[in-house]
Amino acid sequence: MIGVLVQWSPPIVDLSVRPYKGFHIELFRIIMEHLGWCYHLLEPPDKKLGFKENGNFTGATGMIVREEVDMLMGPVAQDTSRAMALNFAYGYFQSSSSLIYRRITHTQPDMFILTKPFFNQRWLDLLLCSSTIFTTADLSHAPKGDAGHMLTISWLFVSFMFALMYKCNLKAILINDKIKLPFTNAEEFANQNEYLLTWIDGKVYGPFYKAHAEQSPEKPIGKMWAKRTELISTAEVISTALTKKVAVVDLTLGALSYMAEDFSELGECRVSLADSGVEKVYMSFAFPWKTTLKEDVDRVLLRLYQAGIPQQLQAMNLRNASWCTKPDTKHESRAIAVTDLLGIFIICALGG
Repeated sequence: MIGVLVQWSPPIVDLSVRPYKGFHIELFRIIMEHLGWCYHLLEPPDKKLGFKENGNFTGATGMIVREEVDMLMGPVAQDTSRAMALNFAYGYFQSSSSLIYRRITHTQPDMFILTKPFFNQRWLDLLLCSSTIFTTADLSHAPKGDAGHMLTISWLFVSFMFALMYKCNLKAILINDKIKLPFTNAEEFANQNEYLLTWIDGKVYGPFYKAHAEQSPEKPIGKMWAKRTELISTAEVISTALTKKVAVVDLTLGALSYMAEDFSELGECRVSLADSGVEKVYMSFAFPWKTTLKEDVDRVLLRLYQAGIPQQLQAMNLRNASWCTKPDTKHESRAIAVTDLLGIFIICALGG
């Protein structure tokens, strides 16, 4: 049997070493061992998974359509754009898509942070109260003796309580100050102008976003097409996310594997994920429509799935990604930065 495969992130499919590694490759070897088949693996000339372009399928998908090989390793998404060309095996895992971008690791100074301990209505109440007192007060008729002392004490007590509440609220804000993320989902990404969008050359995101831009340009998915920039290769995913204001869209499983690989090499979490708004798809192997091999592969693959083998292989290879996807539960106070005081500086400058 001759199989064709393309490079994914190393935890899934790693073609940079011999023998090939990755949990998808390991699962394939188990299937071949069960069936007792010999096999030969090769890469497509353009090293792309491929999609339909100008009426013809490119990359590894095109090789399957032309029956140059017996099996497409993938893992390949069981999407409608390839359904007419490929005979998919049993989908042994499901994955959504995510946006990969540089991880934000620090809180950003806020020039209005000193106004946040009170709501706007409370500041307005204080302003009206103070202006009323200072504009209408006639010190010549101020109460004398015990009445004056009592009024002064009451005023100082109220001022002390407001100052204490302000201090406590400001401290709470500084302790629990949240990191400001550029976006957390497709709608927020579509409405921001800081980041562009890219994907791995040869994947179906291009035709997908283009079709949505033509059919529903007002929706978040339809707006993504206008934010596209030059396409990248598999090896450029992490470097693009880290060095440019560009988000890379890929299957969540692939995104997690890039994250796991990067953490394994450096021991730190440098990228984050956000929901891309793309629906989940099943992933598996694929065959030509006239194949006689799929039935045997499906039989063994289903048994392995029922035994939990694919899930175990996936968890073992992506275990480092779980560290980077944990919610940040640390609440440490930060110092007030100069930028936090800009609001006061502006007020003083205008007053001067």
